[in-house]
Amino acid sequence: MKMRRRIVLGSTVAALLLSGAILLSGAARKQEALPVRGTIGEFSLTDSTGNAFGSDQLKGRICVADFIFTRCDGLCPLLTKEMKKLHETFANNPAVQLVSVTVDPEFDTPEVLAEFARHNDIDTGNWHLLTGTREAIRSFMVEECMIGMPDDPLLHSDRLVLWDQEMRIRGYYPLSDPEAQGSLAKDISRLLRASRDSRTTHQPLDDQP
Repeated sequence: MKMRRRIVLGSTVAALLLSGAILLSGAARKQEALPVRGTIGEFSLTDSTGNAFGSDQLKGRICVADFIFTRCDGLCPLLTKEMKKLHETFANNPAVQLVSVTVDPEFDTPEVLAEFARHNDIDTGNWHLLTGTREAIRSFMVEECMIGMPDDPLLHSDRLVLWDQEMRIRGYYPLSDPEAQGSLAKDISRLLRASRDSRTTHQPLDDQP
């Protein structure tokens, strides 16, 4: 009788452990699925070299965008510092691109942005500083990124925007939220991992190792 109770107890514990493992596995899968918050449509601005730059150059890449202006001495240096951290983390991965868009286009010409890049040691190979007409920037911020563009540059958003290879917005990361900032690099890595897993899944059987 004692032996039978031990067997039943052991089976119950094993079932509970298996159930817990299944629940944890399901929770992990849910954690990996970042929500889709919108879609970035076609846009074209001007980079620090004076060339057109926009959605055509970013399709198929994971991108993080922030909004700054070069005369800012408050919020913007903090945003640039966060972008630098991301740049250092993903500098060797061309699948990840960074974009900083000015909210003061009347002053921040391509020449001013180029000097800003030099002063801040920004590698514009995969961190692009963009300007354009006020109308084009407002359209990009409001209609594509769904972030307001105030008339006073000092009141601009402190949020970084993450979108994936299909130009789908996957998250907003306010500078005022340390927890959100701490998760941004992890979320980028999750998107990269999901992309690799997707390629492996759809790879022809003959090509798989």
